[in-house]
Amino acid sequence: MNRLEQALAYVSQRKSLWFKTLLTGIALYLLWQIALFTLLVLSAENRPFLLRAVLQTLEIILVLILVKRIVRAGPTAPEIFERRYLAATWVLFGLWLCVMVPMGFEIRDPYLYGTANFDPYQHLVIPMITGFRGYLFAVWLMCGIATLVLYGVKKRWADVDEVLLPLVCHLIFTGILILVRLGPDRTKTAMIGWNQAVFFLIGAVAFGIIISPAVRERLMNFADRYPYILLIITIALIGGTFFFGTALSGGRKLWYRVGPLTIQPIEISKILFVYVVAAFLEKKAYTFQKSRRLSSLISLGVMCLSLFLVLLLQKDLGPIMVLVIVCLWMFVSVSGRIDLLATALLAIGTVIGLAFWFKQPSMVYHRIMDFVDPLQYSSQMTYALWTQASGDLWGTALGMSRAYKVPVIESDYIFTAILAEKGWIGAAVVLTVFWAFSIRGIQLARFLVKGHSRDATFMMGVVMVLFVQQVVIVAGNLNMLPLSGLTLPFVSAGGSSLVVNLGVLALMLGLVARHTRPAQITETGQVKSIPMPIAAANPTRVEPEFEPSVRDDEMVLGGRAFRAGSAVKPGGHA
Repeated sequence: MNRLEQALAYVSQRKSLWFKTLLTGIALYLLWQIALFTLLVLSAENRPFLLRAVLQTLEIILVLILVKRIVRAGPTAPEIFERRYLAATWVLFGLWLCVMVPMGFEIRDPYLYGTANFDPYQHLVIPMITGFRGYLFAVWLMCGIATLVLYGVKKRWADVDEVLLPLVCHLIFTGILILVRLGPDRTKTAMIGWNQAVFFLIGAVAFGIIISPAVRERLMNFADRYPYILLIITIALIGGTFFFGTALSGGRKLWYRVGPLTIQPIEISKILFVYVVAAFLEKKAYTFQKSRRLSSLISLGVMCLSLFLVLLLQKDLGPIMVLVIVCLWMFVSVSGRIDLLATALLAIGTVIGLAFWFKQPSMVYHRIMDFVDPLQYSSQMTYALWTQASGDLWGTALGMSRAYKVPVIESDYIFTAILAEKGWIGAAVVLTVFWAFSIRGIQLARFLVKGHSRDATFMMGVVMVLFVQQVVIVAGNLNMLPLSGLTLPFVSAGGSSLVVNLGVLALMLGLVARHTRPAQITETGQVKSIPMPIAAANPTRVEPEFEPSVRDDEMVLGGRAFRAGSAVKPGGHA
């Protein structure tokens, strides 16, 4: 008999009172320690961290469910999945906003929570809304209304995808959450979260207007007929800021002021320019693959330089970097000329080296030096790096960091605020959503390649614009690239950026709806749904049991099989 069995036998044989008393005392002590630990975990000081862990875990689960939906379709009907996911994301956003944010502020700085810094919230001209918590509830309710508008118009006019809208709403909710958290602090930007929620609602209305078939067809027909007029409009929008523009905080004139609003034209100019390049590449695609292509290359170079020179005069280098990368990628994807890409990269590297050597423009030199040695040349980057380090793995919990000390934290350094408040796990969730959005956008663009190369190239171009912006701003915040002054799409503060990006989403869905028709239509004109096991966004993969009903040029979008071809007519017949 081993020692354990001997000990158990000894315990069972002991009947003395002192031994029973000792066991009872040990049990009571353990129960007391468990109670103390429970009270400590649930105490007012630790409650935000416990709630943060729970909400962060729920957010991770939601994102993983959505990523799985992109990889392969699930058993849930698409319309039910999208509706349920949007509702769950909105409720989770409400818990973050209305519970976590005030709890973090109360724990971190109770004096600040009740001082005059919150006066703007006490005097909001909103019916039946008073106080900080009422303000948070109003923001949450407005975001819900905007989400409902997006879902309603999308289901009516472009029900061809089930994951893009949830991905975008997740990013917008994250941005508004961080901006609201930055508001009631010493930055005096108390209304920045409210403003972003208002622009979210405006963007939802713009989304509905653009995605409607009548407006969408007029816009696309005009762009198809007069692509180079769009180039003139693009240059005029940016160049007009020299004469009619306004500068914010004494900086460069990059905005137009329209009443109380300021509009940044570069946001829409990037999208227009991408369409112009896509139209040119479609027209010259065969020419670029021939030996005599010098004239076409010169035309493309002149077209790009005409815009880049205007941006260079404005010293707005971030959009130049994004558009150069996107244009090179579009050119290579259409022409397949890797040798020309290498030549272009060599020329770009030479230009950057000369600009750094001669310090002209000076902004290039200063941005590179800030990147090389931020401790000496950039106090802004130094503050950002220290703030990121404070976030650790799970973050400090919303309202408990010192992110507000970083200059321009609501725009250029918004990813730093995410790292500080939600940690590396929260930042990884945001990056996963961005990558999922890019992958889904490319899948939709691949669907349009057959017979609609211009629209496919344009969609890939706008997806790459958003993706490159995300990579550049994240790498800039982490000091892996020189900071470029760009905004994080759907997340950073900025009404122009948010409204234009929602318009881009409407164009993406509208283009797919424009060139698809249901694979099966009943005699009454109703679409016959195809079961979900068909691979989503994969025109070549079809499950064997559905081969008779779905052809190789079809694709499942929004749970239905679609074929690249003519759009659905109002009666439901192709």
